[in-house]
Amino acid sequence: VSTANLHPYTAELGDEESSSDASDDATPWIDVDQRRIDAFATCANDHQYIHARDAPGGAIAHGFLTLSLLTPATAARTTPAWSTRAVNYGLNRVRFVRPVRAGARVCARAIKIVAARALPDAAGAETEYLVELETAPSASSASAERAELALVASWIVRHYV
Repeated sequence: VSTANLHPYTAELGDEESSSDASDDATPWIDVDQRRIDAFATCANDHQYIHARDAPGGAIAHGFLTLSLLTPATAARTTPAWSTRAVNYGLNRVRFVRPVRAGARVCARAIKIVAARALPDAAGAETEYLVELETAPSASSASAERAELALVASWIVRHYV
């Protein structure tokens, strides 16, 4: 669905530049340490053993913890200046592509608007987001940091005038 001319704020957003570092379009790298995982487990009442410090192979962050790290990317990238409030309207698609282990660093970024709609007192946008997992530099490119896809989601937000 083309977003051209549906609402003035669609022109403010555009597509992401091809980059996998923490640029202006991405959140800073976020530490997903065991303390954060334990705090999320308490909030979500999800104490499954794979999230525990002593899990075989190491603790894995909750998928919904990883998903919640999209929030800073929404505020940074997809909130137009005229918006008085943004409201979470839901998700159309979420895929947990790769587990995020305790001690990892991730960044989140908006990559493109999938659909936008002007409403009488608001505008709605469905935006694709990524959460990338920082990986160690390879031997062949020792100076360059790399990132692997950990999560992809299509999130709908309503912005009110």
